[in-house]
Amino acid sequence: MLSDGAASVSSSGTLAPATQLGYYPSEIVLRQGATATEAWFFQQTENPGYPHLFRSLLFDDGRITTSEFPLADMPTGELSIASTDSRTVAVVARAAVPFETDLVAFAASSTDALHGSTGFPVTLAAPVQSEARTVRRGEETLVTWVERTGDSPGGKVRATLLDRDGRPREAPPIDLFPTAAYAIATDGVEYLVAKDSLGKIRVRRLRSDLTWRDPDWTTVVSSGCNLLRDDAVAWDGNGWWIGWSSCGEGGDPIVQRLDRDLQPLTSPVAIESEEAPSEVRIVPLGGAIVVLWLGDVPPCQICTCAPPLMSLFGARVSTEGVVLTPSTRIVEDVEYASLDIASNGSEILAMWTGGFLSGTRIRSDLSTPDVTTDQYGRHGAVLEEKYSDTLDIAWDGEAWVAVSNALAYDGTYHRTFTFRRFVTSGDLAAAWNGADQRQLDTSVRSGRATVSAAPGGPTILLHELANESTTGVLRYFLRNLTDAPRSRGVRR
Repeated sequence: MLSDGAASVSSSGTLAPATQLGYYPSEIVLRQGATATEAWFFQQTENPGYPHLFRSLLFDDGRITTSEFPLADMPTGELSIASTDSRTVAVVARAAVPFETDLVAFAASSTDALHGSTGFPVTLAAPVQSEARTVRRGEETLVTWVERTGDSPGGKVRATLLDRDGRPREAPPIDLFPTAAYAIATDGVEYLVAKDSLGKIRVRRLRSDLTWRDPDWTTVVSSGCNLLRDDAVAWDGNGWWIGWSSCGEGGDPIVQRLDRDLQPLTSPVAIESEEAPSEVRIVPLGGAIVVLWLGDVPPCQICTCAPPLMSLFGARVSTEGVVLTPSTRIVEDVEYASLDIASNGSEILAMWTGGFLSGTRIRSDLSTPDVTTDQYGRHGAVLEEKYSDTLDIAWDGEAWVAVSNALAYDGTYHRTFTFRRFVTSGDLAAAWNGADQRQLDTSVRSGRATVSAAPGGPTILLHELANESTTGVLRYFLRNLTDAPRSRGVRR
């Protein structure tokens, strides 16, 4: 900013060289230092990557020196600095998790001493909650989520119970374990919790009152890769199944059956796969289990690659641990980390994003009535020609219920959720587009949503809310599509 009147430039110089990756944001923070004028700016030095903070010193004799001045990890390009005679404070915006930022403050006796100071979170007094999941047990819903606070920046997995009306129980939520890949299933009596511990799968039974039945974790898999997804644990009516994959280029999906007391009923069953597996999922169906997994992630050598499309594979395994149907390629257009599945007891509904929102039914013999084949491979039925990064489906005893979103960007990401209820007796795309639906009229930044449904009970829809300690992860409760949405807090 120039003062009124004429202005003159006594000297000029280059703070930093030209770069194709650019500087952002465009503003430069200028302040008067002890010996020179300071110019602070962020430069993108690698792509992809976070910007790096630089400081230039502009001396009265025209000299300019520029050097990197690292403070916070993963800065977003926003900085503010203030000083007194004895203290300098810098506040940096940081990318805490995808689509969310927090502020970190650094304080020291001088600007140069900021290098060795410890950052203190400014905005994590209220927890950041994400990755909500639900497991239905009759009229009860177990809700788990990842919660980050100032004293737990790495996060921890927490849990609480909702009653049939979507109300959290009176007791406060419990801490399950520090953030890790995990899966939870129920046998109708209690829950089995499985978590990834440095390549090992450990399990522990959780009572319906959220107290641990087992005094400690039991290791059931001592070495594995790409371990636990939402559906990696299942109850078949008489035993638990756990799925994972072996490591290496020639890895295979592996499943094992355990009894109610976590003792092996079968040896580990490896299913020969033509591609290295990831996201192994298990669905009991037709007196056996259907094992589903994604294949290789295609390599990408440039930073602008679109999300890779992958193949979905399936196989059938008997309760005695015999492979009944070997690896079968189901479709070839699943976008990485976008797949969701649910079962109604006679068939599986699988849905995913692959540029468009697509899906297919999978029957107990692995037949797929909604898949078509062309010169580009096997594809599911296109349900909507739009991109959605949130998808969760469940069966309520009479119909499928699903939540998906529309993603828009206007400087920040916004998602608007749509809830549907439909049956699939005929054409899947027609059923999806002709479904009873409810547009949730609130746009939110957080991405993940989850649906809890069961025969004879209400449907509960949850989505994440970051930095709102009073409302937590539960936002909407829908008994049916005509009820008004309600806000309730999972955390008390």
